[in-house]
Amino acid sequence: HRSPMEAREEAKAAAMQAAKNEHIKNHLTRGLSQDVLITRLEGPELEDAADERLLNCGKDAVAPNSPIDVPFLLRFPATFFGMVLGTTSQSVVWLNISESPVFFGDWGGVASAIHWMVWVSGLILLLTITVTYAMKAFWWWGAVLREIHHPFRVNFLFGPLIGTMFLANGTPLAISDRTAEEPNRTPQSLAIVVMTIQLIGELYVYREWIFSEGLSIRNNNPSFQIAVVGNFVGATMLTRAGFSRVAQFFWSVGVLFWLLLFISLFQSISKEARRDSNGRRADIWRFPSTAHPTLFLFIAAPSAAGTAWAAVSSFDDTSIFFASVALFIAMFMLTNIRFVFTRK
Repeated sequence: HRSPMEAREEAKAAAMQAAKNEHIKNHLTRGLSQDVLITRLEGPELEDAADERLLNCGKDAVAPNSPIDVPFLLRFPATFFGMVLGTTSQSVVWLNISESPVFFGDWGGVASAIHWMVWVSGLILLLTITVTYAMKAFWWWGAVLREIHHPFRVNFLFGPLIGTMFLANGTPLAISDRTAEEPNRTPQSLAIVVMTIQLIGELYVYREWIFSEGLSIRNNNPSFQIAVVGNFVGATMLTRAGFSRVAQFFWSVGVLFWLLLFISLFQSISKEARRDSNGRRADIWRFPSTAHPTLFLFIAAPSAAGTAWAAVSSFDDTSIFFASVALFIAMFMLTNIRFVFTRK
């Protein structure tokens, strides 16, 4: 049983903590100058408040220069673009199902209906998340800079581009420039703009892999493959826009860096033997368990490469090679599903 004095001390401590939390909440809601607030919050998205520093920032407080939902924007990470990638990629899948005789036709209009639903959902997600993140970039550019220099978050910033590529490749025939005679047509202006931005982003990321400490290839993780997947999806879009030689360029660059990442990532996720404080041996997984679901990106790169080569050239032995690699990796992931989701 606790003594009355202990109970009073606990109640006093709880009241002080509640007052501290309310003080921090008020500062976040009212807003400080961006420079001051960024120096007093921690984490890649400024999600961790440094309590002792916020409690001493009264003299630095200024009039609000941001909307009332600043806490929401600060906590809106670039990883939300992962939903865009997952949804928009399905639009291509269901387009192929609805138009290919290999899948027994349109299933009486069911496949086309699913395709329309997925495509519209992907478009809505793309616009919503992109606009919201653009608001974050406008109000809290310092927070976005932290994500740009973060080895995991920066890769999801390719999400809007790759999502646009998927939507372009999976656009329903009824609202596109495609015709029965030219079923693979994509607007050239769209392809030029998207792939120019993709190239600029890749040059930055690949440079950072080689010359940067924070984004070095030594800090790699499966999300690094997102930029590589953009090369393959973009190659398909460029081919449909009539830029077959440019598509071969992006496909070749994607294969080069995919091979580099594939080898490096397999080394990164292996066990590392260490000694604890008592000198006992302990096997440590060098890849954090919280990011284990991104291991499924190992399937995305080779499958996208095979699909892109079928569009750039033809469905030949090269496409079969990448499809076989993707199939084996999928089988490997399924047989180790417990590790992917639960391994510490």
